[in-house]
Amino acid sequence: MGLAAEVGAGSWRLDDELEATLRRTGERGDIIKTIHRELAGKGLARSAADWVIHDRAGEPVQSLVGRVVARGLADEINDRHYMIVDAVDGKSHWIDIGRGEAMETMPNGCIVRVAPRNTEPRRVDRTIAEIAAANGGRYDVDIH
Repeated sequence: MGLAAEVGAGSWRLDDELEATLRRTGERGDIIKTIHRELAGKGLARSAADWVIHDRAGEPVQSLVGRVVARGLADEINDRHYMIVDAVDGKSHWIDIGRGEAMETMPNGCIVRVAPRNTEPRRVDRTIAEIAAANGGRYDVDIH
């Protein structure tokens, strides 16, 4: 893991990111246990090679379609939720979905499309920015 480097005979220096790395490793282990438990509980036989974890530290999820296998609370302190999706790509995806506002309306077994949030400015955003720029940085609904 490269968390320590030998700096002399019998002397080691711990990596500055040791604690964060070990924490992420522990969290990943918890995620793997959750995936295994949920898939086994639903009778879904999937190889660990077919599990994909989309968490805050990794690559964001690209668009995928599949059936919701499970959903739940990943981090109660920060109100972060997860969803496990058995996708049409043949893989089971554990997805950090952030706050769980829509969790109640999504039953297990429903078909979902998961895509990254669009953060590009919309046309209305550009209009507001133009009005604000033309008025010394201030936007007023009445001017609009």
